[in-house]
Amino acid sequence: MASWAVLFLIVGGLASPSSAKRVSVQRAVGAAEQREVARDEFAALTGAGERLFSSRGEPRASWGALVEGETVQHVARGRHFLWPAGSRVDGLELADPDGDGDGESESESAAATVVSLEALASSPRVFRVHDFMSGAEADEMMRVTQSKTMRRSGTGADSAGGGATSSTRTSENAWDVDGKLSLRLQRRAFALLKLPWKADRGGGGPSPDGLQLLRYRQKQAYIVHTDWLGPGPRVRSQLDPSTGFDWDASQDGSDRFATIFLYLSDVEGGGQTVFPEAPPAPGGNAESFPGEQAEATALFSAGSWQHRMVKQCFSSLAVRPKKGSAILFYNQLPTGVVDPNSAHGGCPVIRGTKYAANLWVWSGALFHESTKVQAEFKCELAPPAKCALMYVPDDGGAAVAMGDVAKGTPYKVTTYQGHGWQFSISTEGHKSRAGPAWTISAARDTQTQVLGMTADKSIKLRSLNKAQRKLKELEKDKVAHVQQGRADEL
Repeated sequence: MASWAVLFLIVGGLASPSSAKRVSVQRAVGAAEQREVARDEFAALTGAGERLFSSRGEPRASWGALVEGETVQHVARGRHFLWPAGSRVDGLELADPDGDGDGESESESAAATVVSLEALASSPRVFRVHDFMSGAEADEMMRVTQSKTMRRSGTGADSAGGGATSSTRTSENAWDVDGKLSLRLQRRAFALLKLPWKADRGGGGPSPDGLQLLRYRQKQAYIVHTDWLGPGPRVRSQLDPSTGFDWDASQDGSDRFATIFLYLSDVEGGGQTVFPEAPPAPGGNAESFPGEQAEATALFSAGSWQHRMVKQCFSSLAVRPKKGSAILFYNQLPTGVVDPNSAHGGCPVIRGTKYAANLWVWSGALFHESTKVQAEFKCELAPPAKCALMYVPDDGGAAVAMGDVAKGTPYKVTTYQGHGWQFSISTEGHKSRAGPAWTISAARDTQTQVLGMTADKSIKLRSLNKAQRKLKELEKDKVAHVQQGRADEL
């Protein structure tokens, strides 16, 4: 009777202990000793927390689950499953357990979505996901998009909260984090990625940003960029100097692991998603769309970034929008190191309007969930005293006035761990003086800073009412009382 053997093929080099491995399961021509060696190797892997998956993403948690002739992907402890480069998987069922209890009926949430996964590039790993949404779901998501107030798209780590606008991103966007259909699609994306879904989004483990809803009109585009946000693989320190956030996903940090881009509509012309580091796919570029490159080039002035981008869109892998489909690409290598080849862009729309949505999935904690703080500043000094709130840059620059804080009216801001804030206090006829300052801690989601009474004797208040005298007795030498606590988002 033939035995099983497990042969290890290292993919990505032997240098890193967390390198991805591919395991080939074959019939062995050998004695019982060879079978026992293979079984021991399998037991050592799974006993150490390593995981094995079939080419269809099915877990192989026991020796008996191995199937003759299949190739199994080994996922190192602490790493996430990646679909193997070159995969073609038809009839892939993505079950939806309705894990967050969003109130969908059993028929809506329990039915599996059947998709096909088609590899488009190996470096970066890019896949077309056919039939990720039904036509009805795409239409509904587009109606949700059209019902939102669309704003100029932002960039950066906090683009979910607005972010900074850029001349090289001209699309419009809105967000749907917890809508019923949005959550259904997010859960489906996690099923595709073979990641556990968390309803609360907090704590460790893979986390989604929520669906970013996008609209590109004619000539609108997004320059080639990466979705990962850390300093990059060539920078030694991956710690954010202003927040202390650890971007190194190859160790204990977190960054954007994968992007799933959903096409909510077809587009009359243009609007491809381009990957300049990947070769073009057959039938996807200029030879299949004669005259389109010239049409796109004519929309922009020579020397503009859009003009240069058009050339990339017709000489590299450029995925054309197809309603109901999606593309999946990985921003990280199997080791957790970010992949520079994952750079991509949104090609200019030539004709029509492009509706789409994207989901960023982080390898661990979200940047803005881990470090963003809702702060509330209160001034309890009665007139004629005045309080002004100042933002104190961490680079030593001059404080920036944010606005006056009136007695009884909290001043609410979104800030981050490590950011500095300070009160400036003044009275009529006296020069403003620096008051108490705070450095934001991320120990709580919400922090309240209350300026109760100043101990600065050089500030002469013209009058102290009864409330002020009581505060003075309570505060004495304190210049501030800081309350930290968890509360609903302000």
